[in-house]
Amino acid sequence: MAATGWEVYDQHHSGGLQLEKAVDLYRGSWGITRSAAAYASSPLGMFFYFISKKRWYHIAKESEVYRIKCMPSVAAAQHVKQLEALAKDPTKKVQSLEVLIEKLTKTRSISRNTTHRGSAGCAVAVRPHGWA
Repeated sequence: MAATGWEVYDQHHSGGLQLEKAVDLYRGSWGITRSAAAYASSPLGMFFYFISKKRWYHIAKESEVYRIKCMPSVAAAQHVKQLEALAKDPTKKVQSLEVLIEKLTKTRSISRNTTHRGSAGCAVAVRPHGWA
């Protein structure tokens, strides 16, 4: 980066920075938390760790819109699979597209908590082993 004109700062020591004049302003602990450090090895982990609640609401809302939009194609795919199963075994049942769409409509909607729990699972999967 320095070769292309960027000014490179000493990033490896900036975590230990504490200003002398600010010493009397805060007496508690400071620095990176253990949980944040656990996710720091992966950009995806950091994304899931630091994303705001407002963003989770937006993700849930957009995911729900997408889920509803995809219901007809999901139902059609299920219908095709049922027809294929019927061709192999005449005792199988085939439901109409309307019934399949109605069943999909009755499934639970995507909430902020759903997206947050799913992403927390992803974040746990990408963090280093041994971190609690």
